[in-house]
Amino acid sequence: MRLTASNNTAAVTGIGASAVGYLLGPLADRHDTSGSVWLFILVLMVGLPAYFFVFGVKKEDMVGSWMLEPSLLRRIALFLVGAAAMASVLSVAQTLL
Repeated sequence: MRLTASNNTAAVTGIGASAVGYLLGPLADRHDTSGSVWLFILVLMVGLPAYFFVFGVKKEDMVGSWMLEPSLLRRIALFLVGAAAMASVLSVAQTLL
């Protein structure tokens, strides 16, 4: 099975990134050595899936103005919308509980 970036994977990755950030964010905010370790883990858990499931551009496709490609911009927007939606849901759930 080949992994490719699509609109659906971008939205799901945004939702997952927001959930991971919500759960691990307070651990990464510490001012001791363990905070740095948790920050590194958080970056890996958000950055790697975002690279593969949102960015998903091959080296040979990086020519010209490849960053302004509509499909890439659409995936980035869907990632941000998914993250914002999940953050809103988690914020409302925390307020209610």
